Amino acid sequence: MTDSKSMMAMFDAFDNANQGLAVWDEGDNLIGFNTIYRDIFKSNMLIAPQIGINFGHAYEEASKKSEFQISSENIKQRFAIRNQARKDKKPIENESKLENGVWLNVRETASNDGHMITVITDVTESKNSAEMQTRLSSAIDSIPSHVMFWDKDERLIKANKLAVDENKKDGVKLEEGMLYSDFLKNQFKVDLYNVPENFDLKKFVSKRLDERAKLENKSTKVKYKNGKTVIRTENKLDDGGILTILNDISELEEKESQEKILTKSLDNMSYGFALWNKNQKLVKYNNALKLKNDSFGLKTEIGMSFADALKEQVKNDFYDIPQSKKKNWVEKGISYFSN
Repeated sequence: MTDSKSMMAMFDAFDNANQGLAVWDEGDNLIGFNTIYRDIFKSNMLIAPQIGINFGHAYEEASKKSEFQISSENIKQRFAIRNQARKDKKPIENESKLENGVWLNVRETASNDGHMITVITDVTESKNSAEMQTRLSSAIDSIPSHVMFWDKDERLIKANKLAVDENKKDGVKLEEGMLYSDFLKNQFKVDLYNVPENFDLKKFVSKRLDERAKLENKSTKVKYKNGKTVIRTENKLDDGGILTILNDISELEEKESQEKILTKSLDNMSYGFALWNKNQKLVKYNNALKLKNDSFGLKTEIGMSFADALKEQVKNDFYDIPQSKKKNWVEKGISYFSN
């Protein structure tokens, strides 16, 4: 290390900044370095840096070690950066991932007389964090639901691709930083919802903002003018923001509507109706059947077996069968139904 007091202060400052600092002369010989640089150099080059060591010679020696993991491409890049920095007299910055998974940011700055200042920063944590953010963003985009994150000030932080694309089709532009109130107003401006005659948009928006300020979590069914129905789930996050998820249940609503029509039609029948699944369990019945069973003191429950139902019917004289033939009649009935 150099004995210069000012140089020592500079190296200490870079240590405090958690950055490696090295100074090389015009011949690429090391004339000074700090503790952080020493540790990074030793970890990757597998040799301890020493005053006077040549940059090129250091790589030659390190490359002879079987444990050396820096690729030839990374080495070529390091030399190219230094040569370019000396040539242009401008700082050159580069980030590279080493074979051990460490990310280093290297900044080379040449002086007019050919000296080189090398500043190295371990950016592995920030790179991994950025990579995780990218993966998370990709995962959110793959969710088959509208996903929107709003900060504590009701500004949009993130909306997934489905939310952006489908809102765009409806004429609403989702942009990061936009206010929830503006998003809501824009939905009404493009006539997405049916509204009463004296609808006051300003009051409605104010009411929604007040609800969101007080909520912890809430699910609401929302119907659109075009017939689409969604379940809107809002969850308050620890930082005061809100996660909004919209799930399209239009198909489910349509099936439920058809189911209600079917049920109503069956209930209007004057004769009993029962539907059994492949396991001979009751899955549907109408009012006429239940009323008939009730009159004989028989239970009618979803999930009951055909065998049990038939046994109870015969036992309680639901059918006009002689007592001596009841047992055989039940066995034949169950066998026939099973086949």
